[in-house]
Amino acid sequence: MQHDVDELLISLDTWTDLACEDRLVQHGEVALPRILETIAAINHRQQRAADPLMDMAALRRRIQVLGRIRSPNGLAAIFNAVADSAIALAQYNEQANGAAYQQRYFLESYISEAEKLNTVAVDALVASGRDMGDIVIPHIRKYMGNSPRPVVRSLKKALRMLEKRWWQFWK
Repeated sequence: MQHDVDELLISLDTWTDLACEDRLVQHGEVALPRILETIAAINHRQQRAADPLMDMAALRRRIQVLGRIRSPNGLAAIFNAVADSAIALAQYNEQANGAAYQQRYFLESYISEAEKLNTVAVDALVASGRDMGDIVIPHIRKYMGNSPRPVVRSLKKALRMLEKRWWQFWK
C-alpha cells in the first residue's frame, strides 16, 4: 500500500493527472503520513534552493490533495501553507513596489506562484472546514489573533468562505 502511495506521489509530480489525485484521496489516512513527509522535504529543499519556485507546483498539488482528504492530521500542513504563502506574497509585493522594471518583472513569477499556493491553501482549508468546521473555524479564529497581517487576511478570506457556506447549509 505504501509503495502505491509513493508511486502516486511520483506520478503527481510528473503529470497533472487528476486520476492520481483521486487515487491518493482514496488512500486517505494511509497516504497522509507520506504526503506530509514529502511536504516537509519540499519545504526543506525550498529553503536551500537557488530557485524556490522549482518545487512549488508539487507543493500546491500536495496541499490540494490534503484538502480533499479532509483529515484533522493534515490541517497543520494546510495552515502552514496558508501562512507561508501569505507571508511570501506580502514580501514579494513589498520588494516589487518601487523596484526597477527588470527586478519587478523577475518578481512577478514569484508573486504569481505565491498567489497560486495561497489560493490552493485557502481552498484546502475551506474544503477541510466543510467536514470539520468545529475544528477548523476555532483554529482560524485563534490564529487570526496572533498572526502577521498578511496571514490574517488569508485566514479571514477562508473564514468568510466557510461562514458563507455554513450559512447556505442552514438555509
